Amino acid sequence: MMGAGMGMEEAVELLKQDMLGNDVLGCGAEAKRAGLKGFCDTERKMKIFTSHLDQDTYKYSMGNIFWDKFRGTPAEYAYRCRDKSIDLRPIYKKLCEQIEAMQDVTLQKDEQKWLFENSRVTQDYLINFLSKFRFKPEQLKIQKIIDNPGLSIRPTGPIEEASLWEMPIMYIISELYFRNLYGKDFQKIINQAKSDLIEKINSTQKMLDKDPEINFLFSEFGTRRRLCHEFQDFAIKTLKERMPGNLVGTSNMMFARKHGIKAVGTVAHEFYELYQAFYHLLDSQKQALRDFITFYRGWLGISLTDTLGSNQWDRDFDKKMMIEYTGQRHDSGDPFEWADRRIAAYKREGIDPLEKKFLFSDNLTFTKALALSTHYQKKIGEVSHGIGTFITNNIPSTPSHKALNQVIKIVWVNGRPVAKTSDDFTKSQCEDVVYMDYVRHCVK
Repeated sequence: MMGAGMGMEEAVELLKQDMLGNDVLGCGAEAKRAGLKGFCDTERKMKIFTSHLDQDTYKYSMGNIFWDKFRGTPAEYAYRCRDKSIDLRPIYKKLCEQIEAMQDVTLQKDEQKWLFENSRVTQDYLINFLSKFRFKPEQLKIQKIIDNPGLSIRPTGPIEEASLWEMPIMYIISELYFRNLYGKDFQKIINQAKSDLIEKINSTQKMLDKDPEINFLFSEFGTRRRLCHEFQDFAIKTLKERMPGNLVGTSNMMFARKHGIKAVGTVAHEFYELYQAFYHLLDSQKQALRDFITFYRGWLGISLTDTLGSNQWDRDFDKKMMIEYTGQRHDSGDPFEWADRRIAAYKREGIDPLEKKFLFSDNLTFTKALALSTHYQKKIGEVSHGIGTFITNNIPSTPSHKALNQVIKIVWVNGRPVAKTSDDFTKSQCEDVVYMDYVRHCVK
């Protein structure tokens, strides 16, 4: 809204003040300061976030426990782009406009009904939180910076609210970035991506035809880095039509609902990291594992193994956990070494690996996933894959095109640092150097 006594010339002048200042503003404050009324005319129809189901399923699986056990706990997240050449400052104002518009979106009655029937969220979480939830732009702090990626983006607030910023912020950034990069040619890029995806599907089907005994299963995991909403929608629709026996589902609840497929997902690293603020580091992961499997009574039984690295996982994921959890997810490091190590652990505890499941989700292509399925389908009960960016933002015919290698990670809880120390060093993240050294010393 235009401030009292502020004329249009002043508003325009404020828009021109594109400084690398030290002031950190919530996006709501930025939009008001600039005299913006939501979207300008040319952007008014392009609201990227339009539904609270345009989230990955695990955000609500974790969020339900955040609401039940950790409600009101202050948390802070940080955006990170691993590509050092990226500059997001050109999309700053449009990003603020999109974020300002997010507060107008609520979970509709039909969406609530779908969630109740198709997920494991509790009635308490659905009725007393999700049905009333609106994003608060003032919780998102954005500051222009000189260093990569040009913007510091930090969602803050109660854990049950702050956690939900992750997916929308990343797919909004991705779509705005590529719209800005390609300008009037953006639709051509979308069309090229569609053509390339069909070629990938054709090539994969040829490989499957050569070996019909391969049980190739995968889900679409590409929400956060998607080229745009339109292309992810096309990709899921096409995969459902062309590979119905291979596509298990999608992590995106909105598209799962639209296309009548399964919404999949259990837990992310942030869930385990949260527990570091409440328990001794060496007890935190095991307590998180206990709480999750107990809360969902075994229904969501795929664990994530690499928050504190493989050595600590071997100590925490004991025989009781192996029995209670249906399987494990790989997200960093060599997948073959990981799988062999996990199979050996099952056998060491007298558990038949053919009764368990593996889910691979680290930077996969169809070719990589097929190789893993072929190698392990007779060694583990079920092999499945979460394939993300390769599906939703990979255009081989345009070699210069690269998806944003972006993440948003939880970094502070209750004023205390938390850390992820992955089997892949580039995926580790912590903002407190002393704490990170302590973590690595403890889990080595």
